[in-house]
Amino acid sequence: MTSEDFSFLFDPVAWPLVFFLAFFCACIAIFYTVLISVLDIKYRPKWLFFALLPAIIIIVAGISRSYVLTTFLCIFLFTFVLGISSMINRGIKGTISDLKNSKSKRPLWQRILIIPAVILFGILFMASGPYAFFLIIVYAVINRMFFPNETDKFLRLQATLPTSKIRSMAMGLVEVEGKTIMTEPLISRIKKKECIGYTYRIESISKNSDGKNTYSTIHYETVCNSFILKDDTGSVEINAEEIELINLPEKDYYTSNGKRYTQHILTQDIDVLLIGKANNQHQKVIIEKEPIKDIFTLSPIDTINIWNKFNPLRKSFITYLVTIVALIAMILMLKVDYDDNIITLSFESMEGIFNLKKN
Repeated sequence: MTSEDFSFLFDPVAWPLVFFLAFFCACIAIFYTVLISVLDIKYRPKWLFFALLPAIIIIVAGISRSYVLTTFLCIFLFTFVLGISSMINRGIKGTISDLKNSKSKRPLWQRILIIPAVILFGILFMASGPYAFFLIIVYAVINRMFFPNETDKFLRLQATLPTSKIRSMAMGLVEVEGKTIMTEPLISRIKKKECIGYTYRIESISKNSDGKNTYSTIHYETVCNSFILKDDTGSVEINAEEIELINLPEKDYYTSNGKRYTQHILTQDIDVLLIGKANNQHQKVIIEKEPIKDIFTLSPIDTINIWNKFNPLRKSFITYLVTIVALIAMILMLKVDYDDNIITLSFESMEGIFNLKKN
């Protein structure tokens, strides 16, 4: 590409287009506001960018309409700078939180390497220009495939595993449904309630740029006694060591000394779905953690049904989103030639994309 390819950026624009670009900048202000709040940058008033960005376009147009498109492009591209900065910021904060949280399920090597990985991704993103759309797709795919959290892993697995009846379940990885039956009461950390198990989280409280509270986890634990799971065919003992409890309905919390303390409890007679390993110990069948897939998770059936109901819509949305992003990236890669009233469209070669030239 030569400087002539970008000469249109300095062409004078008509006033109707100026006002349209000013309106478009007001829309871009939404992203500025959100991304800067993620970066925890304090500014006043909150509607600043909704007035500032359109005003910049109109002021530049008043000085010289030849620089309007260039100014608009700078405002638009700076959105990506803010976006990648926010991604790096959240990645670093999340890793620090994981390192502080001794109960984190993410392996230590993942927690340590995520910071340089996020920084490297940010550098590649900003250096890629329009081809950064491909990086977004690659990042999303790799993140979902290789770094799923416990909830994602459980929800995806339950959608493919057949649900077994307790009486006829086979040994090995198993998915069962039933009601919880308490065998040995456990006393919860907050309000001292009798329960089967609970999750307990401690978060530090800080203020963001809006003056609203933000929370960062400094401690998380799951405590659960063994219990019985019963369906219409029989019952089985659940060895609750290393069990994960997600989406529990009953919640208690309080704040004290700049910290928030939250618990969710598992009680008797709740309809749940459990994935684990059925094992025969001393002529007795129990369900425990499945070591190969590293899963032993319980969730109320109500939340599972809601997820299964809306998951097809979510998949469709992701499919359409990826398709649209791919099309945008392809359009940005198009090379447009205009000669003798003939428009020629072609894709740049890899040599052209990465500016590789033989000496």
